[in-house]
Amino acid sequence: MKPTYVPVTPAVLQWAMEESAVDPPELAERAKTEPSTVLGWLNGEEQPTKTQFRAIAAMLKRPAAFFMMASPPIETAVPPAFRHPPGHPEHESTRAELDAVATASRVRRIARWTAERVADRRWLDEPVPAVTSDTPPARAAEMATSWLAWSTTEQRGAANPSAVVKIVRGRLEERGVLALQLPIGEELCRGFSLNDDVKPLVAINSAYIPAARLFTYVHELGHLMRRSDSICLGFGDTGVERWCEQFAAALLMPHEHLRTRIAARFGTGATITDLEQVRLLAGDFNVSLTATAIRLEDLNCGTALVSQIPRTSDHKKSGGGRGSDSTRGAVRARELGEGYISLMLAGARDGALGRQDLLRYLDVSEGQLRSTGIGPLER
Repeated sequence: MKPTYVPVTPAVLQWAMEESAVDPPELAERAKTEPSTVLGWLNGEEQPTKTQFRAIAAMLKRPAAFFMMASPPIETAVPPAFRHPPGHPEHESTRAELDAVATASRVRRIARWTAERVADRRWLDEPVPAVTSDTPPARAAEMATSWLAWSTTEQRGAANPSAVVKIVRGRLEERGVLALQLPIGEELCRGFSLNDDVKPLVAINSAYIPAARLFTYVHELGHLMRRSDSICLGFGDTGVERWCEQFAAALLMPHEHLRTRIAARFGTGATITDLEQVRLLAGDFNVSLTATAIRLEDLNCGTALVSQIPRTSDHKKSGGGRGSDSTRGAVRARELGEGYISLMLAGARDGALGRQDLLRYLDVSEGQLRSTGIGPLER
C-alpha cells in the first residue's frame, strides 16, 4: 500500500524540536528512520509518513494540527512578564523585542542541552552569589566584583568603553553565562536576562552606545544575582530596576575610586552639580552618563543629576551595532558570542551535535563558521 504523507511545516517542526531540545538523531530514532530523513523534513524536501508523524507529535508533545500551522508561534517562547514589563503597564513589547527574547530563549535551551552532554558545569559549580531584595546594592557589587575577578584599574585603563564591554562579556562567558548582543532596535529595550540553573543568559541591545551596553550587561548580572528574568526598558521605574541600576553603578565605580577622581578633578568633598562634570567622570571610568549620575546621587556626591541627562544620550547616533566586519560569520559571532559558539563546537567535537545541526543552530554555512575564528570550548 502506498504510504500517506503528512504536510508538516518545516519551520514549525524546527521550532518544536528546538523548544523540546530534540535533535535530528533523537527524532529519527523515535520515528524509526534516519537523521538524513529528518533533515529532509526540516528543509522541506521530504514529508513524514502518517506513522512517523504520530511519533513526531508524541515525542514533541504537540497536537497534530500544530505542525500544519503556517509559521511558528514565536510568542509562546516569551515569558508572560516580558509582554507587559513590571512598572510599564502602558508598554506592550514590540515584535522586535519579542523576537529577540524568543531567539535568546531558543539559544538558552540549545546551550543547556549541549552543556549537559559535554559536561560544561561552570555555572553549576560556581554561580554568581545569590542575593535578596534586602542585600544592599553596594554589597552585591562587592560580591560580583570578586566573582568576576573585576579590576577597576583595568577598566579605567582600557582604550574605550568598547574595550570594557569586550572584557565584561568575556568574563561572563568564562563563567558559563551566555552573553548575547542583539540588534533589537533604537529606543527599545536596553536588554534582558533569562535565569537558568545551567545556562543563564544576558542580552543587550546593540542599538545603544558601548558605554550603555556595558552598564546593561552589569545591570542584567544584577538580575541573575536575584535569580530572576527581566526585560529592561530604561531608567528604573520599579524597586528591582533601581536596585539593579545602583548595583551596576557601584560595581563600575567603587566609592573609593570615584571619590579619589572627584578630589583630583574638582577638589576634596566637591559636590557635582552639572552635566559637564558628570561627563568628565564618566570618561574617567569608561562608563555612561546615566551610570555616573546614578552613582554620584547614590553616594550623595551630586544632586539632581539623572534628571539632567537627555533620554537619548545612550542612543547610537547612526543606530548601528553591526561593527566594521559585516560578513555573516562576524555578525553571528557578535550576536551570539564566543561562549555560545564555542559550546556548540564542543558539542560537535564530542558527537552531541551533528555537523548539520551545528550549522543550523548557528545559522551559518561551513565557510562562515570558519570565518568566526572561534574554537571549541576547552574543559
